Amino acid sequence: MNFKLEGDDTTVAKGATSIYFSNIVILGMNTIYFIIIANLFSTAEIGIYAGIQLIIFGFSTLTNFSLPQIIPTNIMIPQAVTKLIPEFLGRNEKGKATRSFFIIILIALTITTILSLLLYFLAEPITQTLFRGEAKILWIQLLALDTWIFSMSQVFYGGLVGLKRIPRASLFLIISFAVKYILGASLAIAGQGLLGIMIAFVIGDIIFLMLTSISCLKPLWVNHEQVSPKFIMNYSLPLLVTSLIIFGVTQLDKIFAFMQLELSDLGIYNIAVTAATIGAFAPNAITTALVPSLSTLDATKKIDEFKELAKTYTRYVTLIATPMSFGIAALASGFVQLFGQQYLPGALPATILSVAIGLTAISSVYNGELLATSRTKSIMLVNLVGLVILGIGLAILTPLLDFVGVALSRSIMIVSIAILLAYVTHKRDLFVIDGKAYRDSVFAASVMGIILFLILNFISGYRSQIISLVFLIPVGMVIYLVILRILKTFQPADIEFIRKFLPKRAEGLIQIISKIVGIS
Repeated sequence: MNFKLEGDDTTVAKGATSIYFSNIVILGMNTIYFIIIANLFSTAEIGIYAGIQLIIFGFSTLTNFSLPQIIPTNIMIPQAVTKLIPEFLGRNEKGKATRSFFIIILIALTITTILSLLLYFLAEPITQTLFRGEAKILWIQLLALDTWIFSMSQVFYGGLVGLKRIPRASLFLIISFAVKYILGASLAIAGQGLLGIMIAFVIGDIIFLMLTSISCLKPLWVNHEQVSPKFIMNYSLPLLVTSLIIFGVTQLDKIFAFMQLELSDLGIYNIAVTAATIGAFAPNAITTALVPSLSTLDATKKIDEFKELAKTYTRYVTLIATPMSFGIAALASGFVQLFGQQYLPGALPATILSVAIGLTAISSVYNGELLATSRTKSIMLVNLVGLVILGIGLAILTPLLDFVGVALSRSIMIVSIAILLAYVTHKRDLFVIDGKAYRDSVFAASVMGIILFLILNFISGYRSQIISLVFLIPVGMVIYLVILRILKTFQPADIEFIRKFLPKRAEGLIQIISKIVGIS
């Protein structure tokens, strides 16, 4: 078996492309799916759905020491797996990679079994207390089963990422969510409501677990070499604390809305977050693919290559994520109304969150650097400060502004964490940035966003705004690229980088982009 683990930008580009493509496909399915169920269910039922997702997300965090990703799929990457496997394989210690992986599987199996059993037997009080008696006991019992299946599947998914078999992992992810969304929407249309959704979740996650486990175990089924469980726990335990903190950072706003506001308010806010976090797809995809390559470079002491690779990706995270986020902010009213006019109050929260995500997308690279160099305590402390800031913001702003206050609190926290991550990487001599790309991208995206917002607000009518999205998205892209051309942001190397991301059949699109940005 060939365990070649490359550390160059091509490897990361291909991995990031696979993840980004899978996220885009899942986003498309997720959007259609949510449009269907949002129009079939009440805002309160969407709130219950969001609460169920919170529980799945939280349990997987506990099980896998996973650092939550801010994407609508709620997929999670067990960081111990993606760090240790490529690190051992980079040193040609295949047996240690295998041993570490099986120890992590055992830990995950133990924790998730305990938590799932607790959830199953406490289904009735959970229904009455958390869901105000509006959920059914059977839903929670099915949720207990799904949390076990979903949590274990994340371990094997992380194993595939650690092996840098990211295209295969992404394909399995698409298949799983296709089953969930198609079957769930079909059962909902047939009148099965949230019960149909839960059945679809279980079936989709069973398929995901089967595909990932078979594909991951085969290449790792080699002779074990001794690895101390203490070694793994020394890396993982800080991650457990960090995972809980980051779970709070990524989900406390929803938890607060869940506990303090009406379920219908949570439903509206959940739609707003779904729209806003589209802009986080690029940085999350790149970071997921970047960490294994950075870990390999760190293990082999190739510091200069490490920094150069990280700096390259600060450039492309910025150039991709910033215009996406600012575009969503400008067109938020149109986006949220895709789910129904009753979700229009979610437009302002979506705008606020999108701007924050766009300004701070670059911080995902700094987070990846700290993960790759095993500085999990630094990540923990940064996010602990962020959690405190979020908690204070929620306590002050939510009573005053309802879910707009929730969005503001989260945005302040996002910016604070980004600043702290930049500071920590600077202190660790890991800080890198393409300053010109960042400045140019923020300026171009801001101008583009203002223009799109003005155009959208000249268009009247619910249906007209939704239809206009198809027209305004490519218009916004052209505006952004033209401004970057004027600023002379793009270089010939950028076009070659785009070629690494896109398949050969996209050469026509690449040529169009080249002409717009002035690169022959």
